[in-house]
Amino acid sequence: MKLGMGAMCVALIMGCGVTAHAQVFGFGGQAGAADPEAPALYGAHAFSDEGPDPYVISVRSGGDLAARRSGFPNGCYGVVTSAPTVEVQVAPGQAALTLFTAGRADTTLAVLDPDGQWRCDDDGARRGTNAALSYSNPVPGAWKVWVGDFDDRQSDTLLILSDAAPFSRPFGAPNARALDAPVQTLTLSPGFMPDPVVIDIQTGYGFQLGSMDVYGEDATGRCPGWTGEVPTAEISWSGENGPLVFMAEGEADVVMDVITPSGEAICSDDMGEVDERAQLVFAPAEPGVYQVFVGTYMRFDRATNAQLSVSETPFSVNEDPW
Repeated sequence: MKLGMGAMCVALIMGCGVTAHAQVFGFGGQAGAADPEAPALYGAHAFSDEGPDPYVISVRSGGDLAARRSGFPNGCYGVVTSAPTVEVQVAPGQAALTLFTAGRADTTLAVLDPDGQWRCDDDGARRGTNAALSYSNPVPGAWKVWVGDFDDRQSDTLLILSDAAPFSRPFGAPNARALDAPVQTLTLSPGFMPDPVVIDIQTGYGFQLGSMDVYGEDATGRCPGWTGEVPTAEISWSGENGPLVFMAEGEADVVMDVITPSGEAICSDDMGEVDERAQLVFAPAEPGVYQVFVGTYMRFDRATNAQLSVSETPFSVNEDPW
């Protein structure tokens, strides 16, 4: 990107210090055209250990004000709205807070914490042109967040909240997945019917699994293929015994990566000799939420159609659940 964040920005995100373009400022009561007291355009969202993580909010980036000429501190870039994009209500005792954007546009962040301190970022999300800011022991209360756009436009994007260190698990960028393909959710208990449950999905694309160790390894080493960073599906499982099986097949050779409730990342490419299928079997399957990412072995510039099957019985290589 044009402002040259590079490795220094990664150091900031991993807690190694403040860089030239992720800066901290005192508000000092000089809001100018920025109006922190205005209702947030996309509402107030509670963030706590008891809530979902990651917490994903769909927004529009950008606005009609140039941040550097509208009362935002120096170091805040892009075009923004006067009112905050989102208000985040952080619960007391929260150990960490990470905010980052995920979209096709070149997005920026400006954040005003309850103590009146500003921080701004551009390109801190390490990949592409998304922004990210991380806080340790965030002050409880109302955090005002502006999602800007560096290129003087407005675009669909996501604002993602987490208490994890950035990129300690995969989530986040709809440039790796269709924005209009929502995360599919299922709640299952032992003996669920029908078995298998089959979900029509769109594969993620644009993010290389092997480029990040957090996506785990398969039997042959680092995961192959391309996927999205937003989960394809989230499966809530209440069982404690017996297998839980995920199998994906699509119009392309699919890959699958699953983040278990305990945070372990496991991936699959070929299911035996059937290249177009990917299967993962968890036995026993711990209770909790499984984040499932379905992608393709070859890189595509679009999402492809696929199906995800969930069962308590492993599929054989000759079985066709559809």
